[in-house]
Amino acid sequence: PDLQPLFLEVWNLRLDFKKIDFKHVPREQNKIADKLLNQALDDRN
Repeated sequence: PDLQPLFLEVWNLRLDFKKIDFKHVPREQNKIADKLLNQALDDRN
């Protein structure tokens, strides 16, 4: 899937917050979130 539009949406939304932290969590350490993300991306198509 093309993640660039999602990245840009998040990047622009961050301007609405005083402070925001991003943390990379490897896919292997967060299987439930990865599954939910993949389902959401599939549903968009």
